[in-house]
Amino acid sequence: MPSLPYTVVDAFTSVLFKGNPAAVIVVNSQLPNNILQNIAAEFNLSETAFITPIDSSSGNFGLRWFTPQAEVALCGHATLASARVLFSSPDVLPKSIQKIKFQTNVSGILTSKLLDDGRIELELPAGESIPLATERENVVRDSIIQAFTSPEKLVIKSVTTGTGSSYGNYLIIEINDDFPLENTAVKNMDAIKSLAPESLVIIVTQISKTGEETFKLHVFCPAIGASEDPVTGSAHSLLGPYWGSKLGKAVMLG
Repeated sequence: MPSLPYTVVDAFTSVLFKGNPAAVIVVNSQLPNNILQNIAAEFNLSETAFITPIDSSSGNFGLRWFTPQAEVALCGHATLASARVLFSSPDVLPKSIQKIKFQTNVSGILTSKLLDDGRIELELPAGESIPLATERENVVRDSIIQAFTSPEKLVIKSVTTGTGSSYGNYLIIEINDDFPLENTAVKNMDAIKSLAPESLVIIVTQISKTGEETFKLHVFCPAIGASEDPVTGSAHSLLGPYWGSKLGKAVMLG
């Protein structure tokens, strides 16, 4: 097997060693799934992105994402990282192209646009969420309470599940806004992991009281090899409509 150049990008940050790292590899021909999975396991980052040129002269590429343990339907930070790599690689993407279309297996076409100030604008599909069946909701509530330290301070206000092919295995757990989410450790990650295979991406969220952002969130994916994901673009695409509907807002910061 030939060697494959790669880039590790810290997404959602301008500070080195911050944000959420993703490995990005451009492959000119599709490799077998087991090879892609083994490469992702070797990197052992929350996501490894594989880009395949379709028509690079017009900015069209295929894109797939793998955690150390599984391929996923959607990943925001690794898509942003992939766009950064392509916009920085004139030997792959002509400098005249400022908009990339990523064709994905499950989540449709995702677009990334290079702005005049050097930032990248990323479009992800908005997600919808619906209530869980009572029996399943009770299982989720018990698992989350078992997972966190200071469970006596934790109030679970609602539990909903994402829908569709992109978000069907996501959970949104809304908790009380006075719970110290940022400073509270998870003592039992196995309790969260036990929610698989039905639920693989577990979002714990609350309204922010600081005024600096609209809502806060922590995202856990232990069943697919990412115990806690530092910054999760796809979670924001699900929480945007969730909190927007509750708060009556169209623009939010999470």
